[in-house]
Amino acid sequence: MSLPPYPRCEAVEAWGWVWEYAEFQFLSAEELAWPPGQKGSVPGFPHSTATVLVRGTAVWQVGDRRVEAEEGDLLWIAEGSPQAFRAGASGCRAFAARFTARAAGAQCLLALLGFPDRIRGAGAAEADLRELVRLQRYKPAGWRQRATGLVAGLVLRVVHEHPEKLSPALGVRQLRALRWLCPVLHLADRSGPAVAVREMAEALAWSPSHLRRVFRECLGTSPREWLLERRLRKAADLLVATEHSVEEVARAVGYESLSHFHRAFKRRFGCTPGVYRSRLLAP
Repeated sequence: MSLPPYPRCEAVEAWGWVWEYAEFQFLSAEELAWPPGQKGSVPGFPHSTATVLVRGTAVWQVGDRRVEAEEGDLLWIAEGSPQAFRAGASGCRAFAARFTARAAGAQCLLALLGFPDRIRGAGAAEADLRELVRLQRYKPAGWRQRATGLVAGLVLRVVHEHPEKLSPALGVRQLRALRWLCPVLHLADRSGPAVAVREMAEALAWSPSHLRRVFRECLGTSPREWLLERRLRKAADLLVATEHSVEEVARAVGYESLSHFHRAFKRRFGCTPGVYRSRLLAP
């Protein structure tokens, strides 16, 4: 039997190693219906979103990009991307899933690989998103693990079948630096909240100043800011994926002061931890 090969794309093949550090987590899914002309906006939350339009049309504004969507389109929105939408003249209906897809615990894979805002005619994705909504609604045994597997499949299907639509943002030198950093980032993500910049530098046999230079060049941030971002994103995941209280989540990510945690979370994501949880878990 002859099997067709997957399309190739050199820009994506250079990122083959990143899957060793890839982590996926399903957060929530829902069926959405908007009447004609309805508008809305969402701040840059710490999760990614996949949405398939099953009826009607809509216009999304993702950051500074305008995306016109119609029936059958699959929309991708990376972590931290503010968005606004307006339903078309006949309204629209969609299935949407919120999830995290990250390398080494903190770098959004959709942003790293330059996922497209829209893919036309994504029939298989519609079936997966419908199933995610069904799993969320009825919660059979092992439902979250299965949902996370479906999310990973959605992301990888784009990488395998539409590599020409990806546009990784990092150059060759930055890509090489990220490959050096990823084992240490992965280790830091597994080492609890109290990781010091000095410990990360020692793990690479680098000086702290050199580590800061590489971080700034590769990730556009400092190691200290990256560690803070990691803690807050992990807190956001726990708020949705567990039933822990806000105080328990704060302690789990290394905050001894609940008020300090509230301020840091609201400063980063524009709302309190409780509001974030209610927005994502509301039916």
